[in-house]
Amino acid sequence: MSTEHSHVGLRLLNRYLIDEPLSSGTLCHVYRGRDTVLRRSIAVKAVTPDWLETYRCALHDTAALSHPAIVATYDALEQDGWLYIIQEYVTARPLTTYLRDGVPSERAVDLAGQIARTLAYAHAHGMTHGDLTPAAVLVDRQATVRINNFQLPADDAYFAARASEWDMSLEMLLPPDGDRAPADVTAAGLLLWLLLSEPKGSTQEHGDTGGAGRAFRPDVPDLVRELVRRCVRRTEASAVTNAEMLCSELEQVAREVAKPRSKLAEHTPPALVVARAAAEHEPARSAEMTLSGRRSWEPIVAGDPISYSAPTVPQATETGPWLSSVPTASIAPRLRLPSRPMPEYQAGMYAAPQSAQSLAAAEQTSENTLTNGLWHNGQLKLWVLVAIGIALFVLFFLIGFYMPYRLGG
Repeated sequence: MSTEHSHVGLRLLNRYLIDEPLSSGTLCHVYRGRDTVLRRSIAVKAVTPDWLETYRCALHDTAALSHPAIVATYDALEQDGWLYIIQEYVTARPLTTYLRDGVPSERAVDLAGQIARTLAYAHAHGMTHGDLTPAAVLVDRQATVRINNFQLPADDAYFAARASEWDMSLEMLLPPDGDRAPADVTAAGLLLWLLLSEPKGSTQEHGDTGGAGRAFRPDVPDLVRELVRRCVRRTEASAVTNAEMLCSELEQVAREVAKPRSKLAEHTPPALVVARAAAEHEPARSAEMTLSGRRSWEPIVAGDPISYSAPTVPQATETGPWLSSVPTASIAPRLRLPSRPMPEYQAGMYAAPQSAQSLAAAEQTSENTLTNGLWHNGQLKLWVLVAIGIALFVLFFLIGFYMPYRLGG
């Protein structure tokens, strides 16, 4: 950028500060700046006085457009004969950056779908783009499309080169009058073709080449090639002539070219196989032991050791080059049980009484339990004596306190 056209350091309306240049063209210069009031980054377009009226008309026509994929315009002002357009600063690269190596077919169809939906929105509001070139399309790190430069003069050199490659007239791409919406659809098809093609001679050509200077890459599916031809060749019977139709066609193609995810080739480690098998088997075993009453339990006999037979884990069946088989494993519960038998208890002590003798024995056992709770080795326990002493003290205190009043009365 020449020194006489540099606007770095310029402050507009005591609010917008121009920091550094980003790009320069015939119509305008683009800078990165700051909004000192809202404290955010902005993009500033400095339009030369020769194109001031053209940009002013474009701003008037597109001011009502509001779409997530359209770069927003915040403000416009004139100073010293220049028009300064304050726009949203987008951290993205122009589509031109990705044309050197191209992008995979699935990604290219996705980008074209985003462009088509944006065009459909603009056409529904009575607006066309008119200059849909790779420089007007920005792509951020999330592969999200942002479109700029609506209603601006077309890049004649770009469209002339595309018309020559496809052996068609320039008027097909840049109609002088009438409805320009089909021309936007053709321009979108050309962008898709640029993403899927490469210069001839760089690799082995494969099938239909499309244009004279470029050829489709070998990995591009036939249905994608056919869609590009239908967008560019508008004279064909099956041509795509409006943005809504292009959106529908791209959605169908996207479903066809979507690749299923490949399964992972790694083998599962043997320890994980055993752990998964144990985790699947353990809940069922625990529920059966806790809730089921169908399992028969042998009575506990005094003096017999308590034993437990743990279930085994099913043998893993997965094998691999380094895993021939997994041995069957047993899981024994770690239980801390009493090591000595409980005295004076027999196997049938918890059985319900079956006769009058059994009921009488149970009552006698209850009485003996109560008596044994008060007496120990033929003597009253200490806490019983203390309770009796306290009761006698309270009794005599009450007698001594109320007796004089009773006698005096």
